[in-house]
Amino acid sequence: MEWSITADDLASRDVTGVESLITRMERELRGTGPPIEGFRFLNSTTQMLEFSREIETEVQANPTDADLYVGFQKADKLQGELRRYRRLQQAGVRLAAYGEGSLPETLTDFEDLWTPLSRNIHALENQWFLVSSSPSPIAFVGWEISSKSVFGIGGLSAPGKEFKGFVTDDRRIVHPIIAHLESVRAGTAPAPEPPHAGRIMAVTIVDDSPEYAVLRSRAADLAEEGGGEVVLFELSAASYLVSPYPEENRRKWVRVLGEREMLIFGRASLARQLECLRSRGVGAGIILPTAHGFRHLAEWVERENISMILIPASMANPSLLDRLRGYRLDGLLEHTDRPVMLVEPDGSIRRALRSALDNY
Repeated sequence: MEWSITADDLASRDVTGVESLITRMERELRGTGPPIEGFRFLNSTTQMLEFSREIETEVQANPTDADLYVGFQKADKLQGELRRYRRLQQAGVRLAAYGEGSLPETLTDFEDLWTPLSRNIHALENQWFLVSSSPSPIAFVGWEISSKSVFGIGGLSAPGKEFKGFVTDDRRIVHPIIAHLESVRAGTAPAPEPPHAGRIMAVTIVDDSPEYAVLRSRAADLAEEGGGEVVLFELSAASYLVSPYPEENRRKWVRVLGEREMLIFGRASLARQLECLRSRGVGAGIILPTAHGFRHLAEWVERENISMILIPASMANPSLLDRLRGYRLDGLLEHTDRPVMLVEPDGSIRRALRSALDNY
């Protein structure tokens, strides 16, 4: 079992890859046996913290032969939990702590327990977790799905903090996680390959707005994290009467274009959008569609091998005119099998599913 989000996890299920990892975990570790037992998905950080405290309390109350593997993400998180974990240490609990970087001098008494990690937002060992085989087998993992810029920084209530997680007492999950953490501690675990995000299509318009600026920023986050690139699809370029391309050699322009072409076409605002993406170190290009509607967008998705599509959440409820022009979300889902992600004005992302269209 690879305890890290892979490229396939990102592409096949959701933008975070966590649900796909859990599905893969269940498939690989269940084998031909019965379904995984005692499993529960967690989305609330309050609930995750409650599970963490319950596990710590259980271990402290039964310290004989007890073990506890803890993911702090960073050393300063251990500093904030110092009193609690010194009590566990003094009670005789065998502790193993994990986090990015080395411990400060004030925590030298934990040095033998600390496993310093390199930064990796996709690996299990870099997440928030508590795992124990004794006194009661239990594994809680809170996978941080915040943007790369805030990963591991600040408390649970810090702006932009988001987690997806699970808890289980099934030994088929608990013991392999512990085996992986022990191999990380011993330096024998192979470094996971960072997942590749592929090409992410983000719709945009020439007359910019905060809604589309947020969408492009989230597309850049995903591309930056997964080493992918962003392809903008400029909705307002389509016209029933006028082509977005010059008359001369028109066919040569029907491709993904760059800043230079946008300046040639007199579309300086689109050139600035591409420049903003490139300033973040993300490869970027733009498509000027020749027809309205999501069916045309889906054709470009196939042609350019796009792995994910980002649209504003507002497009799930199009106006009458937009529906007549073919911008119906159910139509997009019908014409492509690539994940379609709805981006809210606050930057949160959710996958568009046919079964959930009535919720938008």
